[in-house]
Amino acid sequence: MGWDRQKPFITKKTSPPSLGRWLLVGLLSIIVGILLFSLHAAGRLIGLQTVNIWVASTIPIIGWGLAFCVRGYMYGRDLSHYTFLQGEAKQAQHEWQTWAERYMAVLASCVLLPDVITVSYLANKPTDVEFQRGLVRRIDYLPQDKGIEYQAIMALLVSIQQTLNSLPPDIELRATLLTDSEPAEYEQLRAVWAQCWDKVIPTRFAPTTLTLSTEMPYSKIEDGIKNAITGAELILVLQLHGDENYSDGLAVFLLTTDDMAQRHQLPIQGRLLRPMQLNIEQAESEIALFMETQSLACRAGGILGDSTKLMSLTPKIIPVGRQLGANFSAESVLIQESLTGIPGPFSAWLVAAFGLDFAYYYDMPYVVFSFGPECGVVSTVSPGVCNEDVE
Repeated sequence: MGWDRQKPFITKKTSPPSLGRWLLVGLLSIIVGILLFSLHAAGRLIGLQTVNIWVASTIPIIGWGLAFCVRGYMYGRDLSHYTFLQGEAKQAQHEWQTWAERYMAVLASCVLLPDVITVSYLANKPTDVEFQRGLVRRIDYLPQDKGIEYQAIMALLVSIQQTLNSLPPDIELRATLLTDSEPAEYEQLRAVWAQCWDKVIPTRFAPTTLTLSTEMPYSKIEDGIKNAITGAELILVLQLHGDENYSDGLAVFLLTTDDMAQRHQLPIQGRLLRPMQLNIEQAESEIALFMETQSLACRAGGILGDSTKLMSLTPKIIPVGRQLGANFSAESVLIQESLTGIPGPFSAWLVAAFGLDFAYYYDMPYVVFSFGPECGVVSTVSPGVCNEDVE
C-alpha cells in the first residue's frame, strides 16, 4: 500500500586483516626459516639437500609474504566494493528523499471548525475543553442571513483575500468546491460562488474553471506534483450537511506546485508534502518506510489525526519515530475528533488544513494522519519559505 521502495543491497563490511596475528605468523615463518637453514647446514634435510640453502630457508618467509599480499588485495577489493555500494545507497536515499519531499506549495490556507477551535486557543492549554469524541458538532458562529453556503464561501474567501489579490494575473486560477450538498443544488451553489467572488475579489477575474464535487481524495496532492500542473488551484471545502452522521468543517487552500512557486518567486506560506497511503495492518513497517523516506517527518513537532483510529496506532508510531530520531511522545499526539466531533467525507483535507495551522503557529512540521474505510493516508505539512530552490 505504501511507496514501492526497494532498499539497495549492502554487504556487510569486511573485517580488516588482524595485524597482530599476521605479525605472529611472520615471526613464526622466520623461526621456521632459521630451523630449515640449520637443518640444511647439518645435512639433515635429505630431500632438500640439492636445493640451495638460502632458497630452502626463505620458503616460509616468501610464502607468508605472498599470503599477506593476497589477503591485503582481497580486503582492498571487498572494501572498495562495500564503499561503492554505500555510495549507491546514499545516492538512492537522497533521490528518494527528494522525490518524497516534493510538495504542493500553500500560498494561503484557512480552516474553520466547530466551537471556534483554533491552534492559538489550544496553545493556551485551556482547562474547559470539552471532548467531542463520537459526537456531531456544528459551525454555528457564522451570520445566519443569506444561507450557510453563502456565509461559508464568504468567510473562506475573505480569509485569503490578500493573497488572491496579489497573485500574478498571468497565473491561471482554477477553483474546486468540495461540498456535501446534493447535486441538485449545484447550480444554486455556482450562483452563490459568483456572488461571493464578485463581492470579495472584484479586482480579479473569476477562476477559469469551477468544479463542484462530492469527493476528491487527498492523493490529488500527489497527482498535482506528478503531473506538474501549471497555474494555481483554489480548493474550498464545505462540509455542512452531515446531519447526525458527522460534524461540520470548512477549509480553503490556494495551491501551486513547488516548481511553479519557485519559477514565479511566490511567497510560500506552507507545504503539503507528498502523501503516502497507509495499510493499517502493516502500520509499523509502513510508518518506518514513510519516515525514512520523507525525512522531514522526523523533525515534526507533533502528530495529528482526524479520527480516534489513530489511538490504536500510537504505540507503534512513537517507538518507530524515536528510532529514527523523531521527538514523539504521547503528549505530542492530537486527535481532531476529540475536539470537533465525528469526521466527515472531507476529513483528510480538514486535518491537513488544521495541521498547517499548527505548523504556522509553532514554525515546525507536523505529521498528519487521515483514515478511510479501507486504508489511511499519512503525510507531512510544514511551514513554507520564500523563493526556495526546488531540487
